[in-house]
Amino acid sequence: MRPFFRRVGALGDIELQDSPRWLCRPSIPVLPCFSGLNQSARLGRLSEIRAVKSKFSQAYLDTLFSSPDLSTLVELSGYLYGSEDYNRNEPTYGYPEPVFVFVESLVWFSQAIRSGVWTYYESTPRIRQDAMLDALRRHAPAEFATHYSLGMKNRRGELNTNVVDAWIEDHEEDCNRWLWRLANEHRSAIERLCGQRPIEQ
Repeated sequence: MRPFFRRVGALGDIELQDSPRWLCRPSIPVLPCFSGLNQSARLGRLSEIRAVKSKFSQAYLDTLFSSPDLSTLVELSGYLYGSEDYNRNEPTYGYPEPVFVFVESLVWFSQAIRSGVWTYYESTPRIRQDAMLDALRRHAPAEFATHYSLGMKNRRGELNTNVVDAWIEDHEEDCNRWLWRLANEHRSAIERLCGQRPIEQ
């Protein structure tokens, strides 16, 4: 089934059947949740705002990284938003560029599917958009940066954003495969940021 998305204004929790609960920090523009994990998903009530440090067993992370499901990508992204290293005031959230582009791409894709990609460009600071475009040019297939840039050039223009929306919809599986490849290529950095391993100095 197709994913659906809901904007939240405070720290939200999403509970997916047969998955652990995960919390995301405040001020995240969009939290994706999916109706296709074992054919059910449940959006939890807004929870008390609190900082969460993620810490997982290696076996659990091995299970996450062995799953091809889009919902697992969202789960990984949620843990990264809960990292102590997450800083929403930094253009790249204070993350290494490959981890930033992984997290931000999920936001870009999800807002396009949920409410139109123009909402992403309207709510994302230009300095973060510039950082995202640079990161896509270095870490993604060329068409990703091309379409991201198209939305930046005329975010209020219906024609440009419709083209980007259509491209994302038509290439959803390609986007998911690329995100998984990116996550696996930079797995050690993601695990460190989730609190599994100490950050190397």
